[in-house]
Amino acid sequence: MRSYLVIFSLFVITLGLSVHFIEWSSPPLQLLEESRKCMLNAKRAGALTLSPGMYNQAQVSYDSAILVWNSENTKMKLFRNYELMEGHLNNAILTANLSKTAALEKERQYWAKNQTRYEAVRDLYEYFKMTYSTFPLKEAERKKLAEARLVLDEIQLTLKNKSSREVDRKLGECEAFINDLINSFTAIMENYFKDFELWESLQVNALKLASKNNENVLIIDKLNRECKIYYRSQCIAIFPVELGYNWIGDKVQSGDKTTPEGIYKVIKKKSSPDTKFYKALLLNYPNEDDRKRHKLNISNGSIPKNSAIGGDIEIHGFGGKGIDWTDGCIALSNEDMDSLYSIISTNTAVVIVGSTKPLEDVLHVR
Repeated sequence: MRSYLVIFSLFVITLGLSVHFIEWSSPPLQLLEESRKCMLNAKRAGALTLSPGMYNQAQVSYDSAILVWNSENTKMKLFRNYELMEGHLNNAILTANLSKTAALEKERQYWAKNQTRYEAVRDLYEYFKMTYSTFPLKEAERKKLAEARLVLDEIQLTLKNKSSREVDRKLGECEAFINDLINSFTAIMENYFKDFELWESLQVNALKLASKNNENVLIIDKLNRECKIYYRSQCIAIFPVELGYNWIGDKVQSGDKTTPEGIYKVIKKKSSPDTKFYKALLLNYPNEDDRKRHKLNISNGSIPKNSAIGGDIEIHGFGGKGIDWTDGCIALSNEDMDSLYSIISTNTAVVIVGSTKPLEDVLHVR
């Protein structure tokens, strides 16, 4: 009996010493905390949406580690083993960091791509403004273009601050609208320039006649907003002009706010109080060609039968506003009108054309 007690006592002492001196397996709590931080950092970097595959792998590894931890905690301390948990946590840290790196790279590429695209759309906007700035826009188009400018400014700020993911959609809307405008106005220009050969011949004939008779001739370039004075065949002065608001095309009827095209002559010089526009050169619009065309337009039904042909087309002062505003006349600043008025006499030929330059010179290369 005494020998059994001795053996039992030795067993208890041995077990106690083992408990005291044996290094038990403990859970890798520091590794667990590191994996949590890595997962959080990856999530903040946008990995859930930008690199979901790797992020989900990290999440699976983390969840597996937690399952192993819970399973091991049900065992006696002596029999617990957390090596598998460590493996899962190390894998979670690795894949979380990889997903973060991938997300940050995709984010960088997103903003870089949209910066490049923004610059392309902005250049498209500037191209339109440069090429078609003098074109008459409908109110809806004018409003939409102003909105496009505001949106581009907003996108520029967004790209600077990287504050929104709506850039793609907004750039797409801007680009589509501006391209539609460009395509629409390019088609109008191409149709308008079908008369370019006629414009050229009017200029050539007028300049030949002026050179032969030692006379002045005025050439009005509607597209480029220029009034050129030629003496014989030499250009001696150029003045900027403003036209009728709806200046594209030839004048069709009274009230269409279109500046007529063709060859005219000055039939009267007017100054205050004979004109309310400072000084004026009255042209012989409508001429015989205008009357024939007006009659034809009525007969073919392109304008109403009671349409008037209009008249009182002048080159006059009170210009310099920077916009097209007349009812069809040609406006110069008062200072330029003084110069023109002093040079031009009655019967001077006035050639009004859509453009003195061919279409390929007018449409800037995109």
